[in-house]
Amino acid sequence: MFHHSTVSTAPEASQLQTIGDYLSEDRTVTIDGASLDVASVIAVCRHNYMPFIDDSDLRKTRVGAAVNVVQDLALGEQSQYGVTTGFGGSATTRTKRTALLQKSLLATCQCGILPSFEGEFTANDHALMMPQEWIRGTMFVRLNSIIRAQSGTRWIVIEGLYKLLCHGVAPCAPLRQSISASGDLGPLSYISSVLTGNPDIRAWYGSGQERKIYDAKTLLEKLNIQPVEYIAKEGLGLVNGTGASTAVAALAIHDCHSLAIASQVLSAFVAANIRYILQTSKLAKVQHEEADPEGKLRQDRYCIRGAPQWIGPQLETLLAAEKGIKGHFLHHGANFMAMSRLALAHLAKLTYSQFTELLNNHMNRGLPPNLSINEPSLDYSLKVADVAAASYLSEIAYLANPVSTHVVSAEMHNQAINSLALISARYTFEAIKITRMIMATHLYGLCQAVDLRAMEAIFREGLFSMLKTETLSHFGGFLVIDENFLRALTDQVVVLLNETTDQDSAPRFEKITSALTSTLIGLFGAQKPPLEISLAQIEAWRSSLSVKALNIYLAARDNYRPGPESLAANLLGRTNILYKFMRGELGVLIHWGDPTRDTTEIGTEIGKIFRAFESPRINEVLLEVLVGQVTK
Repeated sequence: MFHHSTVSTAPEASQLQTIGDYLSEDRTVTIDGASLDVASVIAVCRHNYMPFIDDSDLRKTRVGAAVNVVQDLALGEQSQYGVTTGFGGSATTRTKRTALLQKSLLATCQCGILPSFEGEFTANDHALMMPQEWIRGTMFVRLNSIIRAQSGTRWIVIEGLYKLLCHGVAPCAPLRQSISASGDLGPLSYISSVLTGNPDIRAWYGSGQERKIYDAKTLLEKLNIQPVEYIAKEGLGLVNGTGASTAVAALAIHDCHSLAIASQVLSAFVAANIRYILQTSKLAKVQHEEADPEGKLRQDRYCIRGAPQWIGPQLETLLAAEKGIKGHFLHHGANFMAMSRLALAHLAKLTYSQFTELLNNHMNRGLPPNLSINEPSLDYSLKVADVAAASYLSEIAYLANPVSTHVVSAEMHNQAINSLALISARYTFEAIKITRMIMATHLYGLCQAVDLRAMEAIFREGLFSMLKTETLSHFGGFLVIDENFLRALTDQVVVLLNETTDQDSAPRFEKITSALTSTLIGLFGAQKPPLEISLAQIEAWRSSLSVKALNIYLAARDNYRPGPESLAANLLGRTNILYKFMRGELGVLIHWGDPTRDTTEIGTEIGKIFRAFESPRINEVLLEVLVGQVTK
């Protein structure tokens, strides 16, 4: 999975490849306080990759020495924050009951809203809890912090958390509660309390259909793990960290990178990647050709030609955010999700601009309005998909706003400013979901457009051959009809075809052939000497062309079969890999605009693509499109 012998070295792609290295065991990660990266978090959270842990004697000695320091401080006369004092705004209190103090800390942190855990779980119940992959990531990142021997946490606690991670345990923690100020107190307190065997704390455990929720006491008995009673500072050492917000941010930035790669691929279907992807495409034009009858617009519109300049800064933003997240693996810090959401909003804006241009018959270079295949008077195809995409973009733009403008003073005004990092990461996941929706909608439209181009190519080949035959048949006996004569006719046909895509086929070809007669008459008038052709002869030619063009068009449309082996795949460059994945592996169906042929609704097919974006498989496909590309 994700593994290639020749791969792109684009920074946003390298992370996806590193995940493959972990899963193929070409690379390992050890919980040692220094070795984590975003890819390892993804591998652990989503692919059940099992990290190693540094359990060397040297590590245990360092951990033990830190514990001894804390215990000596607890026995001293000088008060120590969180050891013999209260917490935050309550640090004015003093106590020597250090173990009870840690229990009190966990108890006060466990105030979030969770399901009742009675009866069948509902969607609303799940919505109250952090997703299990987020929890696994939180445990992984927090372990990486406390193993540095800077918090005074005993090895038995570190080992206990590692065992829970290895057993696939995911404690149930509230989705909402944290402001990420003194750390993600809520989620980390619920995770930490599983090791105490608190019967009111719950956790997921098991595989497949056997995975269910246990109370912590029952779970520890089942796993043969002895409950732990936290001593001085251990509770504080476990909850006073950004493990949750950092883990969720790592998951989010990974998904952002995936969408950034998708944006490049869709824009081709920076600059070096897009150029590489388009190298073998039969649809992309290298440069303007003056004789091209479809080349009235001398340059592509901004959403196409400006794509590298638009995407490039977003990639830089995401890479900067990832660099900040990597720092969280070692230190506390502010969140970097606001900049990631803004980058997603920019990528979504580009996607929407490209999509609407694709649907607009005044801008899409000869494709029908709304990418309809059937008669435009009855088939509106992706018209309302345009409306849906607009709603997605508006919501993404709203989510791009920073949450930091909504910071309020908390905890006795002790936390007057705070990062809201976990909240920001949560909203980034919402933005990721909706960006996937708009990209899935666009990708569906792109596949429809490519199939229309394939039908167009088949139709034009038959049409131009018929035009030549009919013209020679009607006028070849008394007129020299050379290539220039035929090219003038075919060029005008192309122009007329592109101008009439919003008309039903029968009247469309009547109109096209009627307009073409003026070109024919002009060509006759240019002969030396000028020829006299009767109107009846011209009408016979026109009438025959109209009927036969209609029949060729209907045959090309009705006999076309989309799929991995279709002409559409051969028209594309490297993006044919993505087209084949859509039409083949995912089974995304074309929309014929004919109730007798369409067996599913448009939304059903777009939904297939959306769910593919939620799967690691889409990353494999995107990487395959980029295989062999080397950025300099």
